[in-house]
Amino acid sequence: MILATIFIVISAIANAVMDKISFHHSNSIFRDWSTWWNPKESWKFKWKNEDKKQGERFKFSSSLLVSLTDA
Repeated sequence: MILATIFIVISAIANAVMDKISFHHSNSIFRDWSTWWNPKESWKFKWKNEDKKQGERFKFSSSLLVSLTDA
């Protein structure tokens, strides 16, 4: 029961961070952090030289391992 409660709390916090970054990045504490937190810029990090036409930066960087490339 305690483990389930911990997972629910972690899930709620992660969801709140995701919503804040996605919809209110310019008004959040994340705006002054690195561009890794900025959804308008960070999506480029999964591509080689930040260019989608050149392909993935590393294997699975745009699918399975996308959490390593941006928030």
